[in-house]
Amino acid sequence: MAQHSPLEIERVAEVLTMVPAGSVRTILDFGCGRGAWTPILRQRFPRARIVGADVSEAAVERATADFPDATFAAFDGDRAPYDDGEFDLVFSYHVLEHVLSLEATAAEMSRLAGRWICVCLPCRNEGSLEERMVRQNAGFERTPTGELRFAHDEDGHLRRVTSDEVAAAFGSNGLTLVDAFFSNQFWGGIEFLLEAGPEVTHKVFGPRQRLRRAALDGGHFLFRAHRSARPPRSDESLHRKAARVVLLASKPVTAAVVAPVRALTRREWRTRKHDPAGSAQYLVFERATAPDR
Repeated sequence: MAQHSPLEIERVAEVLTMVPAGSVRTILDFGCGRGAWTPILRQRFPRARIVGADVSEAAVERATADFPDATFAAFDGDRAPYDDGEFDLVFSYHVLEHVLSLEATAAEMSRLAGRWICVCLPCRNEGSLEERMVRQNAGFERTPTGELRFAHDEDGHLRRVTSDEVAAAFGSNGLTLVDAFFSNQFWGGIEFLLEAGPEVTHKVFGPRQRLRRAALDGGHFLFRAHRSARPPRSDESLHRKAARVVLLASKPVTAAVVAPVRALTRREWRTRKHDPAGSAQYLVFERATAPDR
Protein backbone atom coordinates (compact mmCIF):
# COMPACT_ATOMS: atom_id res chain seq x y z
CA MET A 1 0.00 0.00 0.00
CA ALA A 2 3.04 2.28 -0.01
CA GLN A 3 1.93 3.84 -3.31
CA HIS A 4 -1.28 5.10 -1.69
CA SER A 5 -1.47 7.91 0.84
CA PRO A 6 -2.96 7.17 4.28
CA LEU A 7 -5.92 9.38 3.37
CA GLU A 8 -6.60 7.46 0.15
CA ILE A 9 -6.61 4.20 2.10
CA GLU A 10 -9.05 5.75 4.57
CA ARG A 11 -11.25 6.92 1.70
CA VAL A 12 -11.55 3.47 0.18
CA ALA A 13 -12.13 1.89 3.59
CA GLU A 14 -14.93 4.38 4.28
CA VAL A 15 -16.55 3.76 0.89
CA LEU A 16 -16.55 0.03 1.60
CA THR A 17 -18.57 0.61 4.77
CA MET A 18 -21.50 1.39 2.46
CA VAL A 19 -21.62 -2.35 1.72
CA PRO A 20 -23.07 -4.25 4.72
CA ALA A 21 -20.43 -6.70 5.93
CA GLY A 22 -23.03 -9.34 6.67
CA SER A 23 -24.15 -9.42 3.05
CA VAL A 24 -20.71 -10.33 1.70
CA ARG A 25 -19.34 -13.87 1.75
CA THR A 26 -17.32 -13.74 -1.46
CA ILE A 27 -15.31 -10.86 -3.00
CA LEU A 28 -13.65 -10.47 -6.38
CA ASP A 29 -10.93 -7.83 -6.70
CA PHE A 30 -11.23 -7.22 -10.44
CA GLY A 31 -7.86 -6.06 -11.80
CA CYS A 32 -6.21 -6.81 -8.47
CA GLY A 33 -2.62 -6.20 -9.56
CA ARG A 34 -0.34 -7.34 -6.76
CA GLY A 35 -3.23 -7.58 -4.32
CA ALA A 36 -2.54 -4.29 -2.54
CA TRP A 37 -6.16 -3.84 -1.44
CA THR A 38 -6.47 -7.33 0.06
CA PRO A 39 -5.75 -6.16 3.65
CA ILE A 40 -8.42 -3.44 3.43
CA LEU A 41 -10.97 -5.86 2.00
CA ARG A 42 -10.06 -8.38 4.71
CA GLN A 43 -10.40 -5.75 7.43
CA ARG A 44 -13.89 -4.74 6.26
CA PHE A 45 -15.11 -8.26 5.44
CA PRO A 46 -13.18 -10.58 7.79
CA ARG A 47 -15.30 -13.66 7.03
CA ALA A 48 -15.39 -13.32 3.26
CA ARG A 49 -13.49 -15.40 0.73
CA ILE A 50 -11.30 -13.01 -1.28
CA VAL A 51 -10.41 -13.72 -4.89
CA GLY A 52 -8.32 -11.55 -7.18
CA ALA A 53 -8.09 -11.56 -10.98
CA ASP A 54 -5.67 -9.65 -13.20
CA VAL A 55 -4.25 -9.73 -16.72
CA SER A 56 -0.67 -9.76 -15.39
CA GLU A 57 0.62 -13.21 -14.50
CA ALA A 58 3.63 -11.65 -12.73
CA ALA A 59 1.33 -9.53 -10.54
CA VAL A 60 -0.80 -12.58 -9.72
CA GLU A 61 2.28 -14.55 -8.71
CA ARG A 62 3.38 -11.72 -6.40
CA ALA A 63 -0.11 -11.41 -4.89
CA THR A 64 -0.27 -15.17 -4.28
CA ALA A 65 3.05 -15.07 -2.44
CA ASP A 66 2.17 -12.00 -0.37
CA PHE A 67 -1.41 -12.94 0.56
CA PRO A 68 -1.72 -16.72 0.98
CA ASP A 69 -5.15 -16.39 2.62
CA ALA A 70 -6.64 -15.18 -0.69
CA THR A 71 -6.87 -16.73 -4.15
CA PHE A 72 -5.57 -15.07 -7.31
CA ALA A 73 -5.82 -15.95 -10.98
CA ALA A 74 -4.70 -14.48 -14.31
CA PHE A 75 -7.19 -14.01 -17.13
CA ASP A 76 -7.35 -12.49 -20.61
CA GLY A 77 -9.13 -9.32 -19.52
CA ASP A 78 -12.32 -10.18 -21.39
CA ARG A 79 -13.97 -12.97 -19.42
CA ALA A 80 -12.94 -14.00 -15.91
CA PRO A 81 -12.99 -17.75 -15.15
CA TYR A 82 -15.92 -17.56 -12.71
CA ASP A 83 -19.64 -18.27 -12.78
CA ASP A 84 -22.39 -15.71 -13.18
CA GLY A 85 -23.17 -14.00 -9.88
CA GLU A 86 -20.44 -15.93 -8.06
CA PHE A 87 -19.35 -12.96 -5.93
CA ASP A 88 -21.40 -10.93 -3.49
CA LEU A 89 -19.06 -7.98 -4.07
CA VAL A 90 -16.94 -7.08 -7.09
CA PHE A 91 -14.37 -4.40 -6.29
CA SER A 92 -12.01 -2.55 -8.61
CA TYR A 93 -9.54 0.25 -7.98
CA HIS A 94 -8.29 2.35 -10.90
CA VAL A 95 -9.01 -0.31 -13.49
CA LEU A 96 -11.80 1.09 -15.67
CA GLU A 97 -9.63 3.89 -17.05
CA HIS A 98 -7.25 1.27 -18.50
CA VAL A 99 -9.58 -1.25 -20.16
CA LEU A 100 -10.26 -1.24 -23.91
CA SER A 101 -14.04 -0.94 -23.46
CA LEU A 102 -15.80 0.54 -20.46
CA GLU A 103 -19.11 -0.97 -21.52
CA ALA A 104 -17.74 -4.49 -22.05
CA THR A 105 -15.86 -4.47 -18.75
CA ALA A 106 -18.88 -3.12 -16.87
CA ALA A 107 -20.94 -5.93 -18.39
CA GLU A 108 -18.38 -8.54 -17.31
CA MET A 109 -18.13 -7.16 -13.78
CA SER A 110 -21.93 -7.07 -13.60
CA ARG A 111 -22.09 -10.69 -14.75
CA LEU A 112 -19.85 -11.71 -11.87
CA ALA A 113 -21.57 -9.60 -9.19
CA GLY A 114 -24.34 -11.21 -7.18
CA ARG A 115 -25.27 -7.96 -5.46
CA TRP A 116 -22.63 -5.27 -4.99
CA ILE A 117 -20.06 -3.50 -7.16
CA CYS A 118 -17.62 -0.87 -5.88
CA VAL A 119 -15.42 0.99 -8.38
CA CYS A 120 -12.82 3.71 -7.79
CA LEU A 121 -11.35 5.64 -10.71
CA PRO A 122 -10.44 9.12 -12.01
CA CYS A 123 -13.32 11.50 -12.69
CA ARG A 124 -14.07 14.05 -15.42
CA ASN A 125 -16.99 15.77 -13.69
CA GLU A 126 -17.08 19.52 -14.13
CA GLY A 127 -15.83 21.83 -11.41
CA SER A 128 -12.72 20.25 -9.93
CA LEU A 129 -9.48 22.22 -9.91
CA GLU A 130 -7.93 19.83 -12.43
CA GLU A 131 -10.95 19.88 -14.77
CA ARG A 132 -11.14 23.69 -14.72
CA MET A 133 -7.42 24.07 -15.44
CA VAL A 134 -7.59 21.50 -18.23
CA ARG A 135 -10.64 23.21 -19.77
CA GLN A 136 -9.01 26.63 -19.61
CA ASN A 137 -5.86 25.38 -21.29
CA ALA A 138 -7.52 23.16 -23.92
CA GLY A 139 -5.95 20.24 -22.11
CA PHE A 140 -8.36 17.51 -23.16
CA GLU A 141 -7.06 14.93 -25.60
CA ARG A 142 -8.40 11.93 -27.48
CA THR A 143 -7.10 8.51 -26.57
CA PRO A 144 -6.52 5.58 -28.99
CA THR A 145 -10.08 4.44 -28.21
CA GLY A 146 -11.45 7.85 -29.25
CA GLU A 147 -12.42 8.85 -25.70
CA LEU A 148 -11.45 11.90 -23.65
CA ARG A 149 -8.82 12.18 -20.96
CA PHE A 150 -6.85 14.99 -19.33
CA ALA A 151 -3.59 15.79 -21.12
CA HIS A 152 -1.66 15.08 -17.92
CA ASP A 153 -3.15 11.59 -17.46
CA GLU A 154 -0.81 8.63 -17.82
CA ASP A 155 -0.45 7.14 -21.30
CA GLY A 156 -2.07 3.93 -20.09
CA HIS A 157 -5.30 5.77 -19.27
CA LEU A 158 -7.71 5.24 -22.16
CA ARG A 159 -10.42 7.48 -20.74
CA ARG A 160 -11.45 9.81 -17.95
CA VAL A 161 -15.19 9.46 -17.52
CA THR A 162 -17.89 11.29 -15.60
CA SER A 163 -19.80 9.61 -12.79
CA ASP A 164 -22.92 9.70 -14.98
CA GLU A 165 -21.11 7.72 -17.68
CA VAL A 166 -20.02 5.07 -15.18
CA ALA A 167 -23.55 4.89 -13.73
CA ALA A 168 -24.97 4.42 -17.22
CA ALA A 169 -22.52 1.62 -18.02
CA PHE A 170 -23.50 -0.38 -14.94
CA GLY A 171 -27.13 0.72 -15.03
CA SER A 172 -27.57 -0.94 -18.41
CA ASN A 173 -26.58 -4.19 -16.69
CA GLY A 174 -29.20 -4.05 -13.96
CA LEU A 175 -27.27 -2.25 -11.20
CA THR A 176 -28.30 0.93 -9.41
CA LEU A 177 -25.94 3.58 -8.07
CA VAL A 178 -26.64 3.70 -4.34
CA ASP A 179 -23.79 5.93 -3.11
CA ALA A 180 -21.18 8.17 -4.70
CA PHE A 181 -18.10 9.72 -3.12
CA PHE A 182 -15.68 12.20 -4.70
CA SER A 183 -12.29 13.63 -3.79
CA ASN A 184 -9.83 16.26 -4.97
CA GLN A 185 -12.30 19.07 -5.55
CA PHE A 186 -9.66 21.72 -4.79
CA TRP A 187 -7.15 21.04 -2.03
CA GLY A 188 -6.82 17.40 -2.98
CA GLY A 189 -6.01 18.60 -6.49
CA ILE A 190 -3.40 21.00 -5.11
CA GLU A 191 -1.80 18.17 -3.12
CA PHE A 192 -1.83 15.92 -6.20
CA LEU A 193 -0.08 18.57 -8.30
CA LEU A 194 2.50 19.28 -5.59
CA GLU A 195 3.26 15.58 -5.25
CA ALA A 196 3.34 14.96 -9.01
CA GLY A 197 5.76 17.73 -9.95
CA PRO A 198 6.67 19.48 -13.22
CA GLU A 199 5.99 16.46 -15.44
CA VAL A 200 2.30 16.91 -14.66
CA THR A 201 1.95 20.58 -13.70
CA HIS A 202 3.55 21.85 -16.91
CA LYS A 203 0.83 20.02 -18.84
CA VAL A 204 -1.94 21.39 -16.63
CA PHE A 205 -0.79 25.00 -16.83
CA GLY A 206 0.15 26.62 -20.11
CA PRO A 207 3.52 28.32 -20.80
CA ARG A 208 1.97 31.73 -20.15
CA GLN A 209 1.10 30.74 -16.58
CA ARG A 210 4.69 30.99 -15.42
CA LEU A 211 3.90 32.20 -11.90
CA ARG A 212 1.57 29.28 -11.18
CA ARG A 213 4.04 26.81 -12.62
CA ALA A 214 6.90 28.30 -10.61
CA ALA A 215 4.85 28.24 -7.40
CA LEU A 216 3.91 24.59 -7.91
CA ASP A 217 7.48 23.67 -8.84
CA GLY A 218 8.66 25.22 -5.59
CA GLY A 219 5.96 23.45 -3.65
CA HIS A 220 6.91 20.15 -5.28
CA PHE A 221 10.50 20.65 -4.14
CA LEU A 222 9.31 21.14 -0.56
CA PHE A 223 7.00 18.09 -0.72
CA ARG A 224 9.79 15.95 -2.15
CA ALA A 225 12.26 17.17 0.47
CA HIS A 226 9.76 16.47 3.25
CA ARG A 227 9.07 12.96 1.94
CA SER A 228 12.81 12.21 1.67
CA ALA A 229 13.67 13.42 5.18
CA ARG A 230 14.68 10.18 6.86
CA PRO A 231 17.56 9.28 9.19
CA PRO A 232 20.73 8.28 7.31
CA ARG A 233 21.53 4.58 6.99
CA SER A 234 24.89 3.06 7.85
CA ASP A 235 25.32 1.63 4.33
CA GLU A 236 24.87 5.00 2.58
CA SER A 237 27.69 7.14 1.20
CA LEU A 238 28.93 10.15 3.14
CA HIS A 239 27.37 12.41 0.53
CA ARG A 240 23.96 10.75 0.95
CA LYS A 241 24.25 10.80 4.74
CA ALA A 242 25.03 14.52 4.68
CA ALA A 243 22.03 15.14 2.43
CA ARG A 244 19.83 13.19 4.84
CA VAL A 245 21.04 15.30 7.75
CA VAL A 246 20.24 18.52 5.86
CA LEU A 247 16.77 17.24 4.92
CA LEU A 248 16.02 16.24 8.50
CA ALA A 249 17.14 19.62 9.76
CA SER A 250 14.89 21.35 7.23
CA LYS A 251 11.83 19.22 8.01
CA PRO A 252 10.19 21.86 10.26
CA VAL A 253 10.40 24.26 7.30
CA THR A 254 8.97 21.82 4.74
CA ALA A 255 6.30 20.73 7.22
CA ALA A 256 5.06 24.32 7.39
CA VAL A 257 3.90 23.87 3.78
CA VAL A 258 3.14 20.15 3.60
CA ALA A 259 1.13 19.78 6.83
CA PRO A 260 -1.46 22.52 6.11
CA VAL A 261 -2.06 21.28 2.56
CA ARG A 262 -2.58 17.73 3.79
CA ALA A 263 -4.83 18.93 6.60
CA LEU A 264 -6.96 20.92 4.15
CA THR A 265 -7.16 17.90 1.84
CA ARG A 266 -8.36 15.74 4.71
CA ARG A 267 -10.91 18.38 5.74
CA GLU A 268 -12.09 18.60 2.15
CA TRP A 269 -12.84 14.87 2.17
CA ARG A 270 -14.80 15.20 5.40
CA THR A 271 -16.89 18.13 4.21
CA ARG A 272 -17.18 17.59 0.45
CA LYS A 273 -17.02 13.83 -0.08
CA HIS A 274 -20.43 13.90 -1.76
CA ASP A 275 -19.69 16.95 -3.91
CA PRO A 276 -19.45 15.60 -7.49
CA ALA A 277 -16.97 18.32 -8.51
CA GLY A 278 -14.03 16.01 -7.86
CA SER A 279 -11.27 14.54 -10.02
CA ALA A 280 -11.61 11.09 -8.41
CA GLN A 281 -14.77 9.04 -7.86
CA TYR A 282 -15.75 6.11 -5.64
CA LEU A 283 -19.07 4.57 -6.64
CA VAL A 284 -21.15 1.82 -5.01
CA PHE A 285 -23.74 -0.10 -7.05
CA GLU A 286 -26.32 -2.62 -5.94
CA ARG A 287 -28.39 -5.17 -7.81
CA ALA A 288 -31.94 -5.09 -6.54
CA THR A 289 -32.50 -8.81 -7.12
CA ALA A 290 -29.61 -11.23 -6.78
CA PRO A 291 -29.27 -13.57 -9.78
CA ASP A 292 -29.66 -17.33 -9.37
CA ARG A 293 -26.39 -19.11 -8.77
